[in-house]
This record gives sequence, structure tokens and C-alpha cells, in this order.
Amino acid sequence: MAELRVDRLTGRPVILAAARAERPHTTRHPPEPADTASCPFCPGREHRTPPEVARIGPPPPDGPGWRVRVVPNLYPIVGGPGAAPGTEGAHEVVILSPDHGRSFADLGDGEAATVLAVMRDRCRAHLA
Repeated sequence: MAELRVDRLTGRPVILAAARAERPHTTRHPPEPADTASCPFCPGREHRTPPEVARIGPPPPDGPGWRVRVVPNLYPIVGGPGAAPGTEGAHEVVILSPDHGRSFADLGDGEAATVLAVMRDRCRAHLA
């Protein structure tokens, strides 16, 4: 469970999320190329992620055919059951495209606009 503390050096509030240390690949630097044979974000492996909260692309939900997907983070910094005061919220993963080895900078203008629209819509959903 994350907790809100005050940094004694700066006086600023900080969130400690110790459970994030349990996530896979936390120490690899620089990142290695994605292992597409086991990657849960690749098309056709939608069942290996939490149920999606948003998608661009044809139904069915949690199935292939998407262009952008949003799923809850398995190792959230904020939110989740029992969130401590000051750590409420949501932590989601936006999968930019089925070819998620590309960075945002590699997306075409239309793809980038779609991703930004999805992010805008997710912000609105959390503000509601």
C-alpha cells in the first residue's frame, strides 16, 4: 500500500509505493528489446493484462483489433484497495499501438492525436 510522507530535506510531500519493487524488470537499464513471445501487451495476449478500461478499435473488449488500449497498472503508485489518504487516484497503462516497441515520437500524426485523445478522455473519466 502506498503512503504519503513528507520529505524531511525538501518539506515536499512524496508518495512511497514499496510494492512497486515487486514488478518485473525494475532493474534492467537500459531496457532490452521487448520479448514479443511473452509480452502481455502484444495483440492476441489481451487476457494477460487486467481488463481494459478504454480502447480504440473494434470490439470485443479485451480482444484483438485495438489501435490503443488502456489497462490498470498491476503495480500502481496510487489508488487501489486501501489507498492511504493522499494516495487515492488511478495508475493506468496506455498501450500506444499494437506495435508498442515504438515510442510516442515514432507515431504518425493521426496515431499521436488518437493517443492524446484517449489520455484526455481518461483524465476526464477520473475527474468525473
